[in-house]
Amino acid sequence: MSLRRQLLILGILSFACLLRAQDFPLRFDHLSLEQGISHNLVYAIHQDRTGFMWFGTMYGLVKYDGRRYTIYRHDPNDAHSISYNDIIAIYEDQQGYLWIGTWGGGLNRFDPLTEKFTRFMHDPANPASLSNNMVWAIAEDEHGRLWLGTDHGLDRLHIEKGFKTGEATDSSLANATFVYYQFSSFANDKIKQTSVRALLKDSSGRLWAGAIGGGLNLLDPAREAFLRFKHEPANAKSLSRNAVSSIYEDRAGNLWIGTIGGGLNRLVFSAETTKEPKIVPAPEQAEFIHYLHEPDNANSLSQNEIGPIIEDRNGNLWVGTMGGGLNRFDPATGRFLRVQRDPAQAYSLSSNVIVALCEDRSGILWIGSYQGGVDKLDPYRQQFQHIREETVPASGLSYGDVRAICQDRSGAIWVGTFGGGLTQLSPEGRRMAQFGANHKTPTALRSNFITAIIEDKRGHLWIGTFRSGLCEFDPKRKTFFYYSTDVKNPQSLSHDNVNVVYEDRAGTLWVGTDGGGLNRFDRARKQFMRYQHDAADSASLSSDFIHAISEDNDGNLWLGTYAGLNKFDRRTETFEKYRHRLADPASLSNDYVYAIHLDSAGNIWAGTSDGLSKLQRPGNTFKNYTEADGLPNGVICGILEDQAGGLWLSTKKGLTRFDTRTETFRNYDISDGLQSNMFNAGAYFKNENGEMFWGGINGINRFHPARTVHNTLVPPVVLTAVKTFDQTLAFRQNQRNAEALRLPHDSNFLIFEFAALNYSHPEKNEYAYHLEGLDRDWIYSGTQNTASYTGLQPGAYVFRVKGSNGEGVWNENGASLKIIITPPFWRTWWFYSAAGLAFVLLITGWHRARLRQERERAAEIARIKNEEQLARFQAVAQAKLEERERVRKQIAADFHDESGHKLTKISLFCGVLQSRLHQNNRDIDDYLSRIMNVAASLHKDMSDFIWSLDPEESTLHDTALKLKDFGDKLFDRTGIRFCLTGLGAELEHTHLSMETRQNLTCIFKEGMNNILKHTRENCRNVTCAFARENGGYSVTLLDDGKGFEIGMSPRGKGLRNMQARAAAIQGELQIISRPGKGTAIRFTGKINQPQRFEPHKNGNPVRPQNGKTVASV
Repeated sequence: MSLRRQLLILGILSFACLLRAQDFPLRFDHLSLEQGISHNLVYAIHQDRTGFMWFGTMYGLVKYDGRRYTIYRHDPNDAHSISYNDIIAIYEDQQGYLWIGTWGGGLNRFDPLTEKFTRFMHDPANPASLSNNMVWAIAEDEHGRLWLGTDHGLDRLHIEKGFKTGEATDSSLANATFVYYQFSSFANDKIKQTSVRALLKDSSGRLWAGAIGGGLNLLDPAREAFLRFKHEPANAKSLSRNAVSSIYEDRAGNLWIGTIGGGLNRLVFSAETTKEPKIVPAPEQAEFIHYLHEPDNANSLSQNEIGPIIEDRNGNLWVGTMGGGLNRFDPATGRFLRVQRDPAQAYSLSSNVIVALCEDRSGILWIGSYQGGVDKLDPYRQQFQHIREETVPASGLSYGDVRAICQDRSGAIWVGTFGGGLTQLSPEGRRMAQFGANHKTPTALRSNFITAIIEDKRGHLWIGTFRSGLCEFDPKRKTFFYYSTDVKNPQSLSHDNVNVVYEDRAGTLWVGTDGGGLNRFDRARKQFMRYQHDAADSASLSSDFIHAISEDNDGNLWLGTYAGLNKFDRRTETFEKYRHRLADPASLSNDYVYAIHLDSAGNIWAGTSDGLSKLQRPGNTFKNYTEADGLPNGVICGILEDQAGGLWLSTKKGLTRFDTRTETFRNYDISDGLQSNMFNAGAYFKNENGEMFWGGINGINRFHPARTVHNTLVPPVVLTAVKTFDQTLAFRQNQRNAEALRLPHDSNFLIFEFAALNYSHPEKNEYAYHLEGLDRDWIYSGTQNTASYTGLQPGAYVFRVKGSNGEGVWNENGASLKIIITPPFWRTWWFYSAAGLAFVLLITGWHRARLRQERERAAEIARIKNEEQLARFQAVAQAKLEERERVRKQIAADFHDESGHKLTKISLFCGVLQSRLHQNNRDIDDYLSRIMNVAASLHKDMSDFIWSLDPEESTLHDTALKLKDFGDKLFDRTGIRFCLTGLGAELEHTHLSMETRQNLTCIFKEGMNNILKHTRENCRNVTCAFARENGGYSVTLLDDGKGFEIGMSPRGKGLRNMQARAAAIQGELQIISRPGKGTAIRFTGKINQPQRFEPHKNGNPVRPQNGKTVASV
């Protein structure tokens, strides 16, 4: 037998013992509207074969995975949505389809793969349609036929192509009909339109139907008719009432029938009838055993109006009622345990009207109620009895803050509270007596603040108090005798704040105080011997604040103080101290010691404010366990040992069990049923049977460690959603032949949502995921149930996820989904193939063209070989002619671009001067100055023009300086800021020919003039930028003027000249402009190696170094 199977059987057996032995109130968890359910009226509950929980509510169908609620509601615009929101029945057929019965909307079939609904509704014009739109019950017979209980009787779904519902196709479902069974067929009784509320196919394959007013009915397959079992007033063994609301078969084959007003019935047949499924038993062979509510019997049924019935895995029968809550029936004793709503208890049943019951595969009982939502009875959260403060005087504690616990030899439980006095409980946990502070009576309790309780060997209780010293309680006389501090008596109790009382094996009483040290009580003399801290004595007690006392096998006392651990040798009456040292990890974990325990192996354990410490001998070193090792919290309030040698520790964050062999912790918190996560130091006790009691700020937890159970079930793991951006994708997971999820290349942002379908502490389920093709290792995400990936490259991936239940049992197989992200078309194989073919064709064509050119070239060379000299002279002559023509055109353009503008200004200024000569003499000087400036500028331009015609080469740096000088003067006093950037050493090494520098200068002078002419009113900044780049250079002129639309701008002579100049020097000119965004003129040119030309000799050209022929003009 596998280990997993053994653990499963052990868990089930332990669970069975737990529920059978439990007699304290059950603890229910609640799922309601606030948690995400669509409505608090829940009619139906079902767990599907995958593991999802389904809830049929008054306002939609709900799917639940332990954390996420998915709600399906009617959408009038979607024909594949559910037909109606009021869900009263859920059934899963053999093929995994869900059939949903509604209150007025007929029948729906839900396909979990497509998440689409197919509707079947009553049509008054079609007698073969559903008989009524209110569908109460659904069942499938042994032939796979679907039966429906409606408000008008019974229907059978008939499908032409194969009568099994699982064999139906979309087309056959569209043509499906219903066979209606009128109740007149039931033993010829003329009862019509009787509501069928319950259907059951039993283990023998028989189909049973329960009707309101129609009794219990059994299908006779041979006659396609029903036999009726009804109530007969004269027959005490007949059905108790004809209003049948539920039918259930337990594992023993017993048939249980719930009625409205007639309680619970158990149907019994003769032995030969029940064993032979082919025999249809007659009603006269039946005998019904009745279980009814008895007002004077607390162990009887709570109410006679019966709702759902279910048997749990432990053989308990759970019976829901229509106002009496839930009943648990124990067949062995024949008794009912009533479980009802208690408004004062947050974890009680939500409602006493129970309408749905379901047990999932882990043993959790789900309860649907009227206006109470869903209650969940988790067996793994019923392990700790919670004795709490009760407002009813006859039960529970008087106060919630528990500081001391003791169970005496009679079984009575004594609880000391910090503010509520002393409470005596029965062995079952019910209050028997309450003792509060009474200062008027000398033998009464003096303090409501109890800090310690023990029972001595004589049966007396010793009670430590806060500020009232130590008292001895005589349980027979019910009297208290006090021992207090007397400053005049050194043999009195050293301090009235008592933290701990301990009786050693010899019967000596030891008292640890909060500030007064240790006291040894001499019973005969009624005197105390004090042991206190003395700074001058290294062998004295380390601190007068004592919280724990224990005795080892050698009779030494071990004391927990605020200054470490002390060992008291009673023979020498000296103290050996164990302290925490910052630099020593093998020292005590902390000096605040709240608990000490001597285990069954003789080891000393100390619980401190920073973990658990084990004294290792020899060597007197400590091995420490902290939160990093798995402790829920570092403050250890108490230590007890169970029968298996495990240590139970109370902390400020729950309980934990420490396995001393594996050195692992199993933690429990308030969600497991603890009184709270906060426990109090000193408030713990273990009785002779091994049962443990732990006190905290909200009462006591009581349990037996041997009866605690662990959830060993491996949870199913499913992918619940795959999203890309804001879109949820449809997919199928874990299907052997399922297609992969294919996504386009731009859907490479994915979010995966997943769930481990374990509903016991689902918030503690943990996950790990891995994307094959990207992730190297598993990514453990803790309790986070989402994973996201961005920027996934095209390719094939497999997303895998595994999960665990709340106790760390992992499903290593998990769930998986294959995903293919398709590449863009330019990265597909066919595109690569086409591109490769095109490349081959291109190379082939290029090679052929080259061969053809070489042949033509060879032919051309052969043709002109004899004419080479003539061609040379003709070429020189033609070159001279073209050069003269080019120079003539160049000069005309230069005069237009350079001198033409200046002469135009002179003409304009003179005209203005002439017009104002007789109007305003004050302006004459100004205009004369302008004429003089323009003339000077014209002179300068002529100098520049001569410079540009100089055949000696200059550098790009020289050209930049020329343009800077021109720009500074042009934009001076215009309100436009001009700057030139990029001047550097690299420009000085960039040589320009005469033609290049001349054209380059004219291009950008023209550009600057255009700025001043067209955008002066809008322009504020002009920049001329020089740069070396990519083996060449660039010059860019930028302005922030009004700009213009390139396509709409007229192309004048100036712009054509600029383009022509750029082309002439083999450069590229770009003009970029947008209205309101300014204009950019960018020139890019190549750098040629400097060439030196010598005058031609004898009319023959001189060949330069680069091999190009240059004709001299």
